[in-house]
Amino acid sequence: MGWLRDLLSPSNLWTALQYLCPPAAAIISAGLSWFQGLPPSVIMGLALIAAACVVIIVDALRSWFDRRNSQLQRIAQLEERFRSKIKVLGLQQKYNAANSDRTFELEVKNDSEVELSNCLAKVTSITLVKTNIDGIELDYSTPYRTSLPLALRTAKNTERDGGGPFHLRAGETKKILICSRQDGHGKDLRINFEPNAPDFMSGITFISTCDLEIDILGASNPPREKLHLVLKEDRLMVTRDAT
Repeated sequence: MGWLRDLLSPSNLWTALQYLCPPAAAIISAGLSWFQGLPPSVIMGLALIAAACVVIIVDALRSWFDRRNSQLQRIAQLEERFRSKIKVLGLQQKYNAANSDRTFELEVKNDSEVELSNCLAKVTSITLVKTNIDGIELDYSTPYRTSLPLALRTAKNTERDGGGPFHLRAGETKKILICSRQDGHGKDLRINFEPNAPDFMSGITFISTCDLEIDILGASNPPREKLHLVLKEDRLMVTRDAT
């Protein structure tokens, strides 16, 4: 590679410039001659001015990039605020001492600044284990899965025996009634599906465990909740999957 270094040496490059563009070479030569003829104090002053100009330009560029980054962050924040988003706040249990009934609800929130007008909670998967009369646990999921997906009703729709999609204003929260069961042996697990669901889906007897996957639809990135239902001492317990 020695020949390449020789070819690109300053003297060879200067010779090439003189050959290819004589006017440019003449201007550069004149400028260098003029600069070399100046007193040392003037050269030092010009060097200081040049250094100051470089500092000013660098500072201006840094300020411009800082403003640009700040504007991009602000745009990203605004886009995030106005991006449709549903957040699941938590799982709640209600207990009615009069009839020993336990009800479980998911609380959801419109975590954006746009109105969501067509929301729906759907059970998309179910794994159901029942205990037969001999106390053996068997997987009964298949006949229930064939009817999925099925929509769940909100607590308000349940109270007025209604159904269908629900609206969420910006920042508004609503509760989706998931399931309920009375304490005691042989009581049915009631999953709060829409009225058009098959009867056998709404009342399930002799469960041991039940796992539900629920999609909360209505936003650009719908959350999915995984719930684990289990009977302990003939009482229904429901927990959320933390993963």
